[in-house]
Amino acid sequence: MRPRALLFVTIVFLTTLLMTAKTAAIDDFTSVTSETRDAVRQLVGDGIVNGKAYAYGGHLADMIGPRLTGSSNYMRAAEWAEEQFKTLGLTNVHKEEWTIPATWEPEGPATGNIVSPVNHQLHVYSLGWSPSTPKGGLTGDVVYVSNLSPEALDSQKPLVVGKIALVDRSSYGERPAVDKIIAGFEHLRSLSPKAVLFTGGSNGTETLTSLKFTGTISPVPQAQIGLEDSLLIKRLLQRGPVSVQFSVANVIRDNVKIPNVIAEIAGSQRPNEVVLVGAHLDSWQPGTGAQDNGTGVASVMEAARAIEALHRPPRRTIRFVLFGGEEEGLLGSTA
Repeated sequence: MRPRALLFVTIVFLTTLLMTAKTAAIDDFTSVTSETRDAVRQLVGDGIVNGKAYAYGGHLADMIGPRLTGSSNYMRAAEWAEEQFKTLGLTNVHKEEWTIPATWEPEGPATGNIVSPVNHQLHVYSLGWSPSTPKGGLTGDVVYVSNLSPEALDSQKPLVVGKIALVDRSSYGERPAVDKIIAGFEHLRSLSPKAVLFTGGSNGTETLTSLKFTGTISPVPQAQIGLEDSLLIKRLLQRGPVSVQFSVANVIRDNVKIPNVIAEIAGSQRPNEVVLVGAHLDSWQPGTGAQDNGTGVASVMEAARAIEALHRPPRRTIRFVLFGGEEEGLLGSTA
């Protein structure tokens, strides 16, 4: 995101936050006190002149990089964020730990090929929270799963057992709900496929995610292939059987403590009432997590900086929280 755009987003965020905090106790919600108007003017002006959101986001993306939950980069990011909150002069700055069932990181690049009826190199990546394939990789016949509904999956069970199941966006149906997609993958895995292949973007672009949002390891290997790879396999399946081979190696650790980062600006009149401002600190790889969710983290930290710089405590306590484990199923914020 460009600096000007990020600044605009942060200013809108700050203004909305302060307006909400300052007017929540006013009977007539259409009125705004002169004190609030003055504070908003100061916030906007300070954000334009002294704002650090772009610097925060730049450091997070460029100097720390991708932040898989539980990875060394994530831990570095948590230490950095805690130090920033302390430098800003916020109170009650600390980490709160929760336990993820398993962490996951690729040990190296994935490899794969269509091996029959033609030889074609695949653009392949391990999906999040997939186990490693056996040493030497995994080979199997492909079956295309055209529908992830329970009824359709059950009708295909004899075709899926022991095969490599290929899924693309058409498998979801029209306007699918996220919970239905997740339930569909769960049901698919229960049919004992050898592995699951998920279809990514065109030209081998990565849309890495997890197909199991619990922070637990999938019972079968799961990988992503490029859109063109998936389309080729589907065309070949119209001619006859298709076999693929792929290999993924992942580092997995069980029951790992993950920190959320917390800081506060204490309320002046109702300190026991809390306005929560949060964003998730974790991200996928191999990108740097600049947009998802570095910009959110930068906005939260800039809100903390700007409000603290007012030296005018809000009526209620504002608690700033950077969560871990969002990408694995909102685990940090639930904890």
